Amino acid sequence: MSKLNRLQLTDDHLRVSSVLNQDVKQYGKQNLVDGSPDTCWQTDKGPCQWLIIKLPHKTRLDEIRIQFQGGFSAKTCVVKDLSHHTGMGEKEVETFWPDDNNSLQVFPLLSQPVVGQFKITFEESNDMFGRMVVYNLELYGTIAA
Repeated sequence: MSKLNRLQLTDDHLRVSSVLNQDVKQYGKQNLVDGSPDTCWQTDKGPCQWLIIKLPHKTRLDEIRIQFQGGFSAKTCVVKDLSHHTGMGEKEVETFWPDDNNSLQVFPLLSQPVVGQFKITFEESNDMFGRMVVYNLELYGTIAA
């Protein structure tokens, strides 16, 4: 099996649904990709949170790795392709179900979608108020030819 390529992400590649108390310095999207185990993206309360990733090149996604805080994870994550131009809006390409714990979780994308921009929708948080806490996001894939 070949080695997976980790995609280099910056906060410029990311958009998020919300940030706790709009405190972007302490809880903003930059914390998803800073490599620090001490920082996190924390959402405000709400029924459905999301993260949009715009990649610099069309990329075949092989794997998503996410580290939640236990008690503040999503029950279901849906990956949606936003880069196609068929007029259909968002195209659902993969669904996965994280465990409610603190470990870095690995989700292979069996469909290996080729995307330029995509959305991860975090449906139904384990927190009763709908808040989510994510410490780390890693993407693995290959730039499409």
